[in-house]
Amino acid sequence: MIVSIVCPSIDLVTNPLNDLDVNGANIAVWIQLRTFANHPAFECLELFLTPRDFADKDKIRRFAHALLALENRGKGKLSFHSVYAVGDVWADGLPRILHSDDLWALSRDRHLRDTYAKGPIAHLCDTHCIAHLSLHRSLNEVASLDHVDGDSIIACSRSTAAALKASYDLPYEVHWHHRRIDPSGLSPATPVERQAERARYGLPADGPLALYLGRVTPAMKGELMLLIDALVGHPGGLVITGVNNMPGYPEVLRAYAERRGVADRVFQFGRFAPGERAHWYRACDVFLFPADCLNEAFGQTTIEAMACGLPVVQSAWDGLKDTLHPDAGSLIPTYAAPAPERLEHLSVALETPSLFLALAQSTVIDREAWFQAQQAWMGDPERRRVGGRAARLLYEQSFAPEVLETSFVAMFKACLDRAKSGCRTPREVRVRALSVDYSVALDRYASCAWDPNTTFTEAKRGLEWRAGGDAPYIYGEIEPLLDPSLLAMIQERAARGPIKASRLASLLRGAATTERDAVYHAMFLAKQGFLKITRMDTSEDPSV
Repeated sequence: MIVSIVCPSIDLVTNPLNDLDVNGANIAVWIQLRTFANHPAFECLELFLTPRDFADKDKIRRFAHALLALENRGKGKLSFHSVYAVGDVWADGLPRILHSDDLWALSRDRHLRDTYAKGPIAHLCDTHCIAHLSLHRSLNEVASLDHVDGDSIIACSRSTAAALKASYDLPYEVHWHHRRIDPSGLSPATPVERQAERARYGLPADGPLALYLGRVTPAMKGELMLLIDALVGHPGGLVITGVNNMPGYPEVLRAYAERRGVADRVFQFGRFAPGERAHWYRACDVFLFPADCLNEAFGQTTIEAMACGLPVVQSAWDGLKDTLHPDAGSLIPTYAAPAPERLEHLSVALETPSLFLALAQSTVIDREAWFQAQQAWMGDPERRRVGGRAARLLYEQSFAPEVLETSFVAMFKACLDRAKSGCRTPREVRVRALSVDYSVALDRYASCAWDPNTTFTEAKRGLEWRAGGDAPYIYGEIEPLLDPSLLAMIQERAARGPIKASRLASLLRGAATTERDAVYHAMFLAKQGFLKITRMDTSEDPSV
């Protein structure tokens, strides 16, 4: 199979991620490029570079050196062209796969294929996140095009695939396939090795340590205050490491840990080279991943942690729902409420991190279940030992490169075979509105589908707030979305008994609010532990 890629990021591959942020998209693109360039099923990887990159011959040389395995150099498995040469190269009429590494490039590459292809070319597009507005525009741009056999979107999770199918009527088949990881250096640590890794970073030699590794942001990953809350009254420490993607957030976490009385057990580190990832895993005992935002689709770091023999506590969110077995960790339920109407309408005017932060306030990880799981794994050395072995076995049986590569290659071959049929099916125009219905994705990402009979009851922190304790923390970016008086009204009403979500707005007499907006405020309180979410049958007392 010949694979063509248009305008890849040379900066990504000339320095194997060492100067780039650790994130799933960068790692996934790098692994796919390595597969296309080296796997025997792929005859050649054709890269069409921007004119500026094509003129930089030294960068191209470093690109080839980083990408090709030693045994594959000089065998014609990698070719470079200016993007101006797309039509000339494809004029040979040979069957190809045109691969787009993200949905934002879908309409661009489809245009190039339809304009210049002289032979069968299957267009395959990867996904990382499906909620960015730029992706929505690209998806709309292809909605009216013909269906061509073999054209496919490869989602990185079952939930992402379901959300794509429900949100768009596209001329592409939608498949899903687990992400692959780079296993270099990922192996369980012996006790002696763990002590050495801890010494490397100045971490405590004794006691269990939980690790969060990834982008540090409540907008694009998850709310880490939850992990700090779980430390209160229980042994162990928390290591947080990764690039800060939200200005001021590390300081927010530091101050929060002070208020909760656990600052001496929360160790924050910043950006690190991707090659260091294994050292962090091998220094710790349990991996934590509280994903709760639309930017997170799979959680590659959880697979890397399992490869290092760490039991994992993770939220049941999007692709994370499909990657963990009970003996290897704990999967914690998640809830997501429909987004307020104004967030959907104003999404066209919002920066993506601000939008995702706002949407994340209406997604809730079951706090009690999380606390129980984190504390149980941290407090039982034998359980950690057995769970770590199970995690490593799960990695070897389900996520090791040699396991996933076979199905990955077979999927590409099947798409190319269908493209050779040359079958094309005209379609009617099916363009959606510019704004996005984020509730479609939220409902499929969360493990608990939204139910109007969901009820809110007062939690301990809510009682403490009403008695003069700490109020909920509101990020400056979302202050305009939240009415402090409405938050207080909901908390006071919950103190008198459970509130059904479908009746929340009507129960708040005198408050000018829609049902979705009232629920948004209640979910915000539940996210920080001031309310508890419970399920309720419709047969129960209708006065609630």
